[in-house]
Amino acid sequence: MSPQSEQLAQAWAAIEAGHYAEAEALLRADTTPEGRHALGYAYTFAGNFGAARAVYQQLCQAAKGEADEHRYLHQLGMVEREAGDHAAALALFEQERKLIERQGLGPLECAVNGYELALSRHALGQEREAHAALADAFAEAVTADDATTLGCLWRLAGDFARADDNAEAAQDAYTHARTHFAAAEDTAAVEEIQGRLAGLER
Repeated sequence: MSPQSEQLAQAWAAIEAGHYAEAEALLRADTTPEGRHALGYAYTFAGNFGAARAVYQQLCQAAKGEADEHRYLHQLGMVEREAGDHAAALALFEQERKLIERQGLGPLECAVNGYELALSRHALGQEREAHAALADAFAEAVTADDATTLGCLWRLAGDFARADDNAEAAQDAYTHARTHFAAAEDTAAVEEIQGRLAGLER
């Protein structure tokens, strides 16, 4: 592993541990797209949304017409979602979906995008559209057979059910989510689901 790759791996480990300032320090001098992407991610979850937007807008511009363009659009949408601007997030995820379709990308990309479409529409009170987007995302995720994505979708289904005061459906969905996250060996996600399940019993 090259020194730059090792530093990038260290930065992602710091991000996963929630040590965003440490990750930023490791990444500031990294001008590669992967390094900039990681920096934008660190900025996003540190709540530095202006800096995150600037990073991903630059990456989007540089990747115009290339395979990675949709990826950076997706990250821009995540920035707006984390910032609480769900209308802006939805517009970006809809733009990403058009790009995914135009590029003929696979079911995994469609499923991940569909998760965000469902989440954004739910946050905006567009319940019918949110549930339709979630159903479409499930269909794509089953085709992709990706445990992490399926876990995220079941978790979101549980959140939808909980918002509707349907504890039984929420418990069923969260149990499915836990199974998929366990299959993906995502311990943190499993623990998060355990917390949601415990919350239903209170």
